Amino acid sequence: RALSAIPPGPKEPQVDARAGGPDGPTASSQRHLVAAETKFLDSPFQARVFDVFKLLNFSKSELTTVFERLDANGNGIVERDELDAYLREACERDDQEACMTERERDAFCDEFMRRFKADGPHASVTREQFDKVILEMAHTVDPRVWPITASMVLTGTAIGVIIPVMPLFVKELGLSSSDFGMVVSAFAFSKLIGNIPCAFLADKHGRKPVMAVGMGLISLGMGLLGFADSFADLVGCRLVTGLGASAFTTAATLYLMDIGTPFTRTKTMAPISAGFSAGAAIGPAMGGFLATQLGLRYTFFLVGAIFAGAMALNSRVLSETLRGSDMSKKGGLQSELKATAAQWRPLLSERMFRSVLGMNIVYWMALSGSYMTLLPMMLVSEDFGLTPAEIGGIFAMTSAVNVVCTQPAAWVADRFGKTLAIGVSTGVVAGSMFGFPLATTLPPALAVLAAWSMGGTMFGMAPTALVADVVPPANRSQALALLRTTGDIGLLVGATLTGMAAEVTSQGTAMQLNAGALLLTGIWFQLACRQGIPFATGASKRL
Repeated sequence: RALSAIPPGPKEPQVDARAGGPDGPTASSQRHLVAAETKFLDSPFQARVFDVFKLLNFSKSELTTVFERLDANGNGIVERDELDAYLREACERDDQEACMTERERDAFCDEFMRRFKADGPHASVTREQFDKVILEMAHTVDPRVWPITASMVLTGTAIGVIIPVMPLFVKELGLSSSDFGMVVSAFAFSKLIGNIPCAFLADKHGRKPVMAVGMGLISLGMGLLGFADSFADLVGCRLVTGLGASAFTTAATLYLMDIGTPFTRTKTMAPISAGFSAGAAIGPAMGGFLATQLGLRYTFFLVGAIFAGAMALNSRVLSETLRGSDMSKKGGLQSELKATAAQWRPLLSERMFRSVLGMNIVYWMALSGSYMTLLPMMLVSEDFGLTPAEIGGIFAMTSAVNVVCTQPAAWVADRFGKTLAIGVSTGVVAGSMFGFPLATTLPPALAVLAAWSMGGTMFGMAPTALVADVVPPANRSQALALLRTTGDIGLLVGATLTGMAAEVTSQGTAMQLNAGALLLTGIWFQLACRQGIPFATGASKRL
């Protein structure tokens, strides 16, 4: 594309409105131009259009406002000169996202007119053309999703390798179900306390560096597991890993929300989920093989190296999506904490948002207790007595189901609504969770796990996409942080309580108790959503 071929070079010697005065650019203008140019050249054209025109929800009224702003003479068409004049005036308004060099401005106008099939010296765009092409752009998934998808494939592979290894490692150390639950909770605890600081850092310094640091911490925590000899060592390693996971998931989610639109957010997240699931499908089989060939501890060392490779990949290929103007507005962490509390109060006052949070916390309580704590222990128990390779094969199967079901699940959520997707998925997961303890042989257990995986795939993307739809853009960062916080509270509480319940009753009974709680919460959520009113204009039809 014309714009991507422009190398960053020296600014034009001429003086215009963006130059800051007859003596040349002011320091502020020059700094803004550099920040805007970097983002401008790294972004696909559709993203540049959205930034320049400040398009957010793509409603009819928003498109009308933008078109009328461009149509300076009010004749019902936008001419190339009018677009050029708008971009020049943007620098006078100190608009970092629309302020361009002379060459960038010419290239943008040429590409804009070409997209609207309006070439030539007297090219113009009608109102109908403008609405049609802009909406087509808004329905197109941003290609920047693919580099981070590749990173998620590596991440899924590394985590998948751990799945068949960790329960055997816990068994080797002689830990009980409640001990293992506390190990899982340690991960959730550090992830929980890291959410707000990581959201602050991602908004202050950008998404890309926070993702890289998160990967580095995960690499360190995984590698140190190879030296663990006690319960305390395991807890310490999981604390480090949880903090890294908080940094990575926070920045990655904001990255995806930055590049998505109300029409593509679920589709934007779908490749990420599919990439992670693809890696997770490969990882368990690899983990079982490595544990057999190399031993448990060397497998942890290898996983740490894989995460280090993912960190290098992120640093190399990802471009920053945070606007330079947004970075400059951030203050200190203390002010961010106060601002967070101020933003959370109005968010929590909305019934729809509270319903999503309640559903999310109970889901993750059930998942951490049943899937992350009890299921691995049950697979290595005397009832099944599986080897590392067999456990790896089972989890590879469930991950493969995730890969196959990701795109259909995203289509269902976008087509029929996120609330319906959440309701269906919780029912499927709760039924599978209740049925697994009843499966006394491997074939029916595999069928139950496949259904469990399908339900989990549908649920995985829906709450985040729903929150992004119903929350105003200005509060989206903290709304997503609050959503992740409730999930981490569920991880923290669910693993510990379920482990304790398994000690008092049995592993199967504890899992079925989680299933009942999840099913009742899913029913409550559907009833609450029917009464709740989303507070983002135009969002209700996509909920």
